[in-house]
Amino acid sequence: MCCTTSPWPAIIVPVSLVTHKLLKGASGLSFCYLCGTTFRPGDETDRDHVPPSGLFAKADRDPPLILLTHRRCNRSRSTEDQEISQLVGVLHGRRVNARHNKLQIQVGWSPDGQPAVVATPIDVKAAIRRWVRGFHAALYRE
Repeated sequence: MCCTTSPWPAIIVPVSLVTHKLLKGASGLSFCYLCGTTFRPGDETDRDHVPPSGLFAKADRDPPLILLTHRRCNRSRSTEDQEISQLVGVLHGRRVNARHNKLQIQVGWSPDGQPAVVATPIDVKAAIRRWVRGFHAALYRE
């Protein structure tokens, strides 16, 4: 009788990227985490901060997770990343540089007399899904 199962539970070792060396190693993916396509010779590539560096205070940006992407894939998300970064910055009291402002904000009053802000529609859920996909690709190389 052959035994193919173990009475002991599998030991799961968590994967983590906690050092600069591990983060740098994760940046060498063979595929674009945004579209999932393998890089080919001659592809125009770009480097993408996951999540965007603008989300963090300068003191909290190191070490960054930077993943290789197709240039067209990364550039198609650039404005969205800038909008989200600026919105988070405003929520934390950072001023938006008027020359680089991507947000369209209107300040007014709600019907009950409370201050209200209406901002550019930003698909935050899609951005977070994209960042999670980047974390997954960096951790598991898939």
